[in-house]
Amino acid sequence: MTFAIHGLAVSRGIAIGRAVVVASSRMEVRHYFIESSQIEAEIARARTARNAVVDELQRLMSDLPGDVPGELAALLEVHLMLLQDEVLAAGVRHWISERLYNAEWALMTQLEQISRQFDEMEDPYLRERKADLEQVADRILRYMRAPRHARWRNRRSPC
Repeated sequence: MTFAIHGLAVSRGIAIGRAVVVASSRMEVRHYFIESSQIEAEIARARTARNAVVDELQRLMSDLPGDVPGELAALLEVHLMLLQDEVLAAGVRHWISERLYNAEWALMTQLEQISRQFDEMEDPYLRERKADLEQVADRILRYMRAPRHARWRNRRSPC
């Protein structure tokens, strides 16, 4: 059986051999419905996680040494823009309030919706930006999964 894997090259040439998936790039999330009375709390949980990741990335940007390549700062800026995108935030709110999805499920559902749009883009560079969106979503999910004592609270703009 022969198949091709597409993505960003990390070295020149062709590799022949056995491929093994070590870990999925997407985090597995629990899917469960919440009660109507939990909508605001679940939206707040998603907002808190997103704001914590925004703060983390802003802190990383401010702590970058002067000799760091400009591409790194640009990558962090792209991730910040994705985090602050209203399409992502509004979609998460929609899935929570209209479908009563838990926050993690809502985030992954909205990620899938936006990912389809990236897949349809003709420009390969723009299509590859889907990976940035997935990394941002993974950061948010990791924060939501962290034990409560390991999190910090931040009450900024709504999700």
